[in-house]
Amino acid sequence: MLVAKKVVMNGDFDEKLKTVHTLSTLYSDALQSKAIRERQHEDILEWISPSSTNYITPKRSNEVGSTCHWFLVSDKYLEWVGQGRSTLICSGKGTEPRGSRITVFSWRRQIPSRVSSSQLNVSLTRSSVIFNRLLQTPRLGIIYFFFNHSDRTQTAENVVRVLLRQLLTQMDAIPSEVRNEYSRYKQDPHKRMPDRQMYSNLLKCSIEAFFKANKTRIFVLVDAYDELLSTDEEKEINALAEKKAIRSSLSQLSGTGHAKILISTRPHYCQELRNSFPGAIVADVHGDPEDMKTYIKSRLEPFNFHEALKSEIMEQLLKASAKEKW
Repeated sequence: MLVAKKVVMNGDFDEKLKTVHTLSTLYSDALQSKAIRERQHEDILEWISPSSTNYITPKRSNEVGSTCHWFLVSDKYLEWVGQGRSTLICSGKGTEPRGSRITVFSWRRQIPSRVSSSQLNVSLTRSSVIFNRLLQTPRLGIIYFFFNHSDRTQTAENVVRVLLRQLLTQMDAIPSEVRNEYSRYKQDPHKRMPDRQMYSNLLKCSIEAFFKANKTRIFVLVDAYDELLSTDEEKEINALAEKKAIRSSLSQLSGTGHAKILISTRPHYCQELRNSFPGAIVADVHGDPEDMKTYIKSRLEPFNFHEALKSEIMEQLLKASAKEKW
């Protein structure tokens, strides 16, 4: 009896050991597959837009203070962010943050060596305020591009690639259309990259996939459209072509029904945007000195300056903003 019982126990133990070994193998294979997918995920992101790509990022909420509240409660903004029309064009000039561009006002005088003059700069954009407000909604897709007039490398294709990478980083899985295009590239002996239209198609497919998975729309913020090739190249065919291309790509996204697009610009570019986005909401915005005062006050609070000095700084910055012409 004892011998028979021992045989049964050994047989049961072998079966359990075999099960453990099988599960261990499956778990190891799963981890390896996950690691491969994660590496491929990163490879695809780098292929779309290298992480070294330089572009302006939105200011943090503590950097913009409690400014632009008037805009966030305006009828036109609430229509856009809600169930209303999909495109909002913000056209205006003047003091930031109520203007459409990133503006820097510097106060230049002798200050303590531990405080650089750049720390006293005011750099405000309405788009940053909107970005931080949208961040308060969980699982909301937000992608952005803020044009910089001093960056001569900005093109419509690069903008679309940056937007696509931003969106994919917010998704659990890369859409099959993107993976298929990446596979085509890897198998191509000439390693030909996609063109702008293909990147636009991939962004459109990704927006649709994001909406299907999350049941939420994508918010696309494009700031300072007028600064795309906005200096000496302004009259050249290349500049006109790039602006037309970015309008085309954004219009394509608008057609998905799942994207909300906000574009800020100076007034003389507003009409071409209206033509590309018929029926868009158009908000005419201008500088608000009260916003400027609120922002400067919040930025000066951390500094141990005398009140008289703070008042002088405030006065000089407000004077500088009043002289700004767009």
